[in-house]
Amino acid sequence: MVQLETKRLILRWPIEEDDPFIQRIFSDEETMRDLQFLYKKWTLEGIKERRLRQTAGHVTGETCILHIVHKEDPSLPVIGTTGLIRIDKEKKDGSVSILLEKKFWRKGMGLEVLKAVLDYSFFVLNLESLLFETLEINQNMRGFLENVYGLTVHKIVKDAIIYGMKFDSQYIYMITKNQWKKLKNKLS
Repeated sequence: MVQLETKRLILRWPIEEDDPFIQRIFSDEETMRDLQFLYKKWTLEGIKERRLRQTAGHVTGETCILHIVHKEDPSLPVIGTTGLIRIDKEKKDGSVSILLEKKFWRKGMGLEVLKAVLDYSFFVLNLESLLFETLEINQNMRGFLENVYGLTVHKIVKDAIIYGMKFDSQYIYMITKNQWKKLKNKLS
């Protein structure tokens, strides 16, 4: 089982005891405002099914989803989820995901999480490139990828996602292992 650690956080395998915390995060309108296609009032059963799908992906090596645990505040055992929602070992690439509860935004935790995930992806799994897929509406994530990581849009898929009665375009960013080697020292 994968477990990664940063200064303030532990990224670890999802467990059943996390389900109520993940339910709270995924059901929080503010946290999910830019991910409306995922937002709903999640049931514990729905969260459990999601966790079981994710852990099945761990076993096959197709995914590596981790829950984010705050080391310093035991009252908040899980504050988000991250990892690789897709791993293609033959192509040596994958897709990265991160979701932090809103009260932890803009505190450097996203940077900590992604540094650990990128290091694991490139230097342990030996992937050569990673994609970040987000929506046009998600200005927070797009700004983070563009302004902190210096990434540019790799591809735009027009009207890729529908939620409610709205379409939104998908913005895809890519980072390679060589880009990460150069960038990670600047972010330290």
